[in-house]
Amino acid sequence: MKGSHAARCGCFLALMVLLCLSVVSGCAHYPENAHWPSVDPQQGYRQPAVVAGQDELFIALAFSGGGTRAAAFSYGALKKLAATPLPGQSDKSILDEVDLISSVSGGSFTAAYFGLFGQEKTLREFPAKFLHQNYELTMAQTIFNPYYFFSLMSPWFDRSDMAAELYGKNIYEDKKFSDLIKRGSHPFIALNATNMYTGYRFTFTQNYFDFLCSRIDDFPVARAVAASSAFPILLTPITLKNYPQCSFNMPIEVAMGLKDWNLNRERYYWANSQAIYRNDYDQHHYLHLVDGGLADNLGLDYILASLARGALYDRLPKIKRLVVITVNSQVNPPQGIDLESDPPGTLEVAFKTGTVSMENLTLERSQKTRERLAELLKKRLQETGAKGVQGGARLPKTYYIELNLGDETDPERLKKLMAIPTSFHLKPSQVEMMIHEAASLLEKNRSWHKLLSDLGASP
Repeated sequence: MKGSHAARCGCFLALMVLLCLSVVSGCAHYPENAHWPSVDPQQGYRQPAVVAGQDELFIALAFSGGGTRAAAFSYGALKKLAATPLPGQSDKSILDEVDLISSVSGGSFTAAYFGLFGQEKTLREFPAKFLHQNYELTMAQTIFNPYYFFSLMSPWFDRSDMAAELYGKNIYEDKKFSDLIKRGSHPFIALNATNMYTGYRFTFTQNYFDFLCSRIDDFPVARAVAASSAFPILLTPITLKNYPQCSFNMPIEVAMGLKDWNLNRERYYWANSQAIYRNDYDQHHYLHLVDGGLADNLGLDYILASLARGALYDRLPKIKRLVVITVNSQVNPPQGIDLESDPPGTLEVAFKTGTVSMENLTLERSQKTRERLAELLKKRLQETGAKGVQGGARLPKTYYIELNLGDETDPERLKKLMAIPTSFHLKPSQVEMMIHEAASLLEKNRSWHKLLSDLGASP
């Protein structure tokens, strides 16, 4: 009798616990970005326009998308740069000279960790923190955690919100953008997502948050990484709130772009993609972000935009050597689908449609980047000369270094590399293969050796 009573009490207690969890978790809500009533263009997480002592050699890295394989490939590039002494300065490595890292999707995991924790901790701990973890299994198991099981029933909390909390707790120590500000701007980390409404890149900097009358300082870095890697269908968008009012002056380059409908349609659309959040608030109370690779899977767009009209524009005539290194893990092509008469399933079609399209655009962009860099430099030089200061103006010597996974020359090794899945779980051997490949490709790159030679290294 007593046992029966105890059992009933236990069941009642368990039921009450579940009921409380359902009530609390049913009200679960993603963390909202904070309102900033008075926007100050001198504050917040912004790429500096002027940095003393960083114009002799400017190095920018672009990390591509591609899940854990992209994170491992970009980690391998960092490791190789750290192992390469800066010619003439034995106490410094090439990695010490990196000024900017722009990333999307899988590459954002590596970029964010490096920005928050620096070179030593990244090289020592990032593989164990992320590369050798099975986040596909972790997220699948977490769904059955009572808190998240009920939280996911809330209309204001979804899979990417859960992923952001997991990343924050397990990888990024719940750090925020204020922690990036405290570490300084060297290197500056630009984490990129895609605005679902406009289709344009959205970069997690204060400059973009200005248009939302919001402040980025207290925004979790892990949430930015979750947005950057939120591949549609598999993961859900990350939402930002657009606030109705604040003291805000439209940046001059955006204001000018809005006048370019007839002269420069591309520039107009770029400007409008940001300005609508202030000029048409009634139609844009929120902003929804998905995988950054959908807008630019190479991570290059932010770098080129900074040179053309952003933070690097004024610094450009002062830079003596401009180095842009793209670290492209390249999405593997559809495997085996041409061997079967049955059409691929819905999920496979959706996934492959997105990844193959991104890869095609990535290759096209990569081929045109060298010409685009030359155009930007020439235009900037002409503008400088037109202002009457051509005496000190010059073109920086430019090094465009491409690390493309598909450039591996050994057919058998290339086949193994391309068979590594675009997922959030790799075998240890696959992780090590990606890390080693980045170093190997850099070692074979002619532009890389030209840079080292010009910096004073022996042939």
